[in-house]
Amino acid sequence: MIGESPMVTGVMHVLTTPAPGRRPPARPMPPLSPADHEDMRLIRAYRDGDVRAFEVFFGRYHDRIRNLCLRYLPEEAAEDTVQDTFLQFVRTVDRIDESCRVASWIQRIAVNLCHDELRRRGRRR
Repeated sequence: MIGESPMVTGVMHVLTTPAPGRRPPARPMPPLSPADHEDMRLIRAYRDGDVRAFEVFFGRYHDRIRNLCLRYLPEEAAEDTVQDTFLQFVRTVDRIDESCRVASWIQRIAVNLCHDELRRRGRRR
């Protein structure tokens, strides 16, 4: 059968594998959900000076970020990392654009900070 030929298999591999150093084409992003739009509305309000908008955002994401941090770190370190996550989020809120999924942004901040903490702990041993 032609599909089982080593030559055909090799050619198909070459045609479907990106060149070294090149990424495969990105998949198109699915449209933003109503929750994503609500998050952006809160971010815009916070940028415009509405501190209450951040309080709502914090209440919406605190438990999710805490649970994420607890998967990586012991409780005390996780609590500190949650606070650091929201502080870093506030520092970078002006870099979030309208097409961004805010939930992904803040979760990525949390994961990066957890990795930083794990690296610090590894050096102390």
